[in-house]
Amino acid sequence: MWRLHQMGLAHSIETWMDDELVGGLYGVSLGECLWRIDVQPQTDASKIALAHLVAQLKRWNFGMIDCR
Repeated sequence: MWRLHQMGLAHSIETWMDDELVGGLYGVSLGECLWRIDVQPQTDASKIALAHLVAQLKRWNFGMIDCR
């Protein structure tokens, strides 16, 4: 995954609360599409990360997120 990150293809978005990782997601992008996987130790925490991801992908002109 580190190599994909160095190539700009792997992305990680984390949600922290009181210095504790409570959720997030990571994914791999190809073209204008991102395939994502949630990491959710705390209920609904990855939804916050998803909202920030959507805002960033709009700035990057992505057309689709695979949300499964």
